Amino acid sequence: MPGENTGAFLGVTDLPAWLRQPEPEPDAPLQPQPGDMSVTEVRAVNWLSNLGREQDDGNVSLPPEAQATTPTIQLALPTFSRTPAQLQAVSLLNGLLQQPYPEAAPLPQAAPPKAWEKIGLERVLYVLLALVLLIGALQPSLAGEMRFRPAGATDTAAVLEQLNTLSADDTVLLAYEWDAQRISELQPLERAVRDHLIAQEVGFISVSTDPQGTILSFDLRDALQSAGYQGQGIDYILLGYRPGGELALRSLAQNFRATLRSDFTGRDASQGALANDLATGDPRLETINDLAMIVVMADQVQDVQGWMEQVVPRTNDVPVVFLLPAEIAPVVQPYIEQPNIYALVGKGDALAYDATRQVTRSETLSAPLLDGQVAFAIFAFLMLLLLGIVLSPLFTLKKER
Repeated sequence: MPGENTGAFLGVTDLPAWLRQPEPEPDAPLQPQPGDMSVTEVRAVNWLSNLGREQDDGNVSLPPEAQATTPTIQLALPTFSRTPAQLQAVSLLNGLLQQPYPEAAPLPQAAPPKAWEKIGLERVLYVLLALVLLIGALQPSLAGEMRFRPAGATDTAAVLEQLNTLSADDTVLLAYEWDAQRISELQPLERAVRDHLIAQEVGFISVSTDPQGTILSFDLRDALQSAGYQGQGIDYILLGYRPGGELALRSLAQNFRATLRSDFTGRDASQGALANDLATGDPRLETINDLAMIVVMADQVQDVQGWMEQVVPRTNDVPVVFLLPAEIAPVVQPYIEQPNIYALVGKGDALAYDATRQVTRSETLSAPLLDGQVAFAIFAFLMLLLLGIVLSPLFTLKKER
């Protein structure tokens, strides 16, 4: 049964018992009569009638006199005007639509290449290089005169003169500061100078600040023993490897006697016959100035710089001879131009040194063979260069096609 609020929207709905207002119980249930509507149908009718009433109440209509007095507002239509820039753009677009694109102008024809442009600068350079190599192969004497020093400035004669003045009372220090990779250039120089010193019967002291040079310095012992020299500090001293680089060279120059107190085996060489006069008991080698000559075999610019800066300033009149490869000779030119400093460079100076002493070696006999190999290498390079010049246009035409 609907509650008291039959006009409300939820008044006719079935609410839970705890939301419903208590209703008085009817005294006696009414018996439905034929033709009466059920409770559900009554509720549906009430809900539909209430819904229609609420909709009618929402659409309230005004009386005719109120509608007649309501004013009507009419808005004027807006007017648009185009700016000159817009008109110009529109005319441009219309013109582009009406007129087709103009035909492209033909490109100007390139001027025909000149004769030197057809040949090419690189081919001219190739031909000039080929001519220079051909002249060098036909006239090797022209290239043989090219040295890093002016003609006649070689130190071969000066070194020979210095070594000829030495005797058995003199001691020479040999410094092995080169690696095995320079053996093709420095070994001929070492043999030439070493054999000349052995012929003069001088005493030898060898030292090295390079690990590989230390190993190569032991070849000196075999040559000295073959010549009749006695070891254990009698005729020669092998100091071996001295670590420290420039610090070792400075120690050698400042306290030469202390350097002799330990050879490569740890023996005190300062008490041997080479370092002392056995007749009088006086030391023969007290300082580095007591040496008759210093021969440095160096393969790096740093080696020459180290000896020139750490050792040479502490020597008075001791001549220093550098045996150098041809690669570093031009770089150390300022050092070897100083007074009492000499240099022999490369295998060419070794052959010239032996030729002056009239000594024949296997290197001297193989010199013509070496010249032939160089000439063949130049000829082969020349042929390859000419072949490249001939085949270069063919590859260029193929690439353009």
